[in-house]
Amino acid sequence: MNRAFVSLYVLLVFSVVAVGWGTDKLWQVFNPVGEIEPFEQEFFAILEFELAAVPDEKIFERVVELNQELELHIDIYALDEFAQSSIAQDIAGGGLVALFDEQGGRQIYKQLAQRDWVVRVIKPSEIAPNYALYKNAFLVFFYLAIAVVVYFWVWPLSRDMRTLEMQTKNVGRDGVVDTVNLGPSSNVWSLANAFNVMANRVKELIHSHREMTYAVSHELRTPLARMKFALTMASETEDKTKLREHLASVREDVSDMDALVNQLLSYAGFEHGDPRLNFQQGDLMALAENVVANLSPLQPNIAVSIHNALTSEPRCEWVLMERALHNLIQNGLRYGTSKLHITLSQTQQHYSVVVEDDGSGVPEDERARVFEAFVRLQATGAPKQSGFGLGLAIVKRIAHWHKGEVAVTQSQWGGAKFTFTWPVLIANG
Repeated sequence: MNRAFVSLYVLLVFSVVAVGWGTDKLWQVFNPVGEIEPFEQEFFAILEFELAAVPDEKIFERVVELNQELELHIDIYALDEFAQSSIAQDIAGGGLVALFDEQGGRQIYKQLAQRDWVVRVIKPSEIAPNYALYKNAFLVFFYLAIAVVVYFWVWPLSRDMRTLEMQTKNVGRDGVVDTVNLGPSSNVWSLANAFNVMANRVKELIHSHREMTYAVSHELRTPLARMKFALTMASETEDKTKLREHLASVREDVSDMDALVNQLLSYAGFEHGDPRLNFQQGDLMALAENVVANLSPLQPNIAVSIHNALTSEPRCEWVLMERALHNLIQNGLRYGTSKLHITLSQTQQHYSVVVEDDGSGVPEDERARVFEAFVRLQATGAPKQSGFGLGLAIVKRIAHWHKGEVAVTQSQWGGAKFTFTWPVLIANG
């Protein structure tokens, strides 16, 4: 808004000055002033002689007396009053200067010799030839010139607004969301950037919705099929032991479906825009130990160790950081075989949490996909792992909210090494 206002204001001021100056020059060319008649030269010579002996303090009184005596319209002005006039140079030359005023009257100017006074005599009876035509033509020219200048300012703005309008109408049509490419010189560049942020967000939501729909249908199909089979078998058996087994299988499938729904709700919450975060300092080592204490009993055969190399308490959003640590450590316990190591460290610019295991690792060509929602990588020959492929996607979202990043490489034992980093200087958002 400020940028558009300033650019339009500067353009209008410059245009009015330039067009006004050009129109004035043209007016002087086309506004005929006529030749100075000999009797007019004689009259001004007499008038100048009459005023030559009048002191400055009484010159106005004498001009009034001459108007009454001669029944003329005579005015006198200080020379300084013509400093900004277009006829200042002509008057300073000492000769007679004749013009037509807006009413068509003839005006003749003359500077008094050796004095800083200018005399004007008006002869209202004379009308410039085609004066009204010239006046109207120059007014039309002036306003048309301003209109042309404003048009060339408004046209790019209108073009960019039409582009935004068309793209807005096409949002989501046929599942396609396109961004708008406008240069920094556009007056709606900031609006276009906001539109592009929205468009990219809509793309992500559409993609996430499709993935979620596919994942739900895929993940629910298996437990529903097992439940259907178990219920069919339970209805056909009279053996109470087998009946309990079938019912236990149904309860297990119901638990899996309940876990899936909870994971989906959690992921949907993390996908719902950028929250207002409250970054505070705290004890990251204590948080990591607490998460390990809660998760390690689930995999008692894996030895978990923590190395704390922090020299200061990091700033972060602690609820989200606990969730990120939980997902990273749970992932390491799920895919590791005998050991899991956690390292907390910092540099001058970043804090980092590194979680590495001795499992089968993540293939290099799959390391980008591992952070996508509903992606579960399965090593060849490895037993099928539980989970729905949402944990690492949530970690990536938390890293984004912390203005940081998360990456996976190979650990020192050949397994997966996840590195979560975020800046030391981070403001509340």
